[in-house]
Amino acid sequence: MDLVNGHIPAFKLLPGYHGYDMNLPSLNELAAILIEYDITLCLQLRMEDARSCHSITRVPTISTAAIKDFAIHHPQLSILVCAPYLGELGVLNDVPNISAEML
Repeated sequence: MDLVNGHIPAFKLLPGYHGYDMNLPSLNELAAILIEYDITLCLQLRMEDARSCHSITRVPTISTAAIKDFAIHHPQLSILVCAPYLGELGVLNDVPNISAEML
């Protein structure tokens, strides 16, 4: 697992693109491993602004409520939410182990 000076800085998931949600049981197992190795979980919400996409090419986004519940369930896990909309940040703002990366 040594990628960057003996440490993996982050592990990125794209749930909307791969067709699963945050209540997948194996995500709890992954969270335990990431906590053990002090690795941040990055959750990619979107790759591009849905407003610029045709309706048949839009990828579903995981709900911020599901992310919030997952983060609360795993308070020692550092979570970086990637490409959230401003409105989504309001839902996640009060969870101390969630950070955000803006597009």
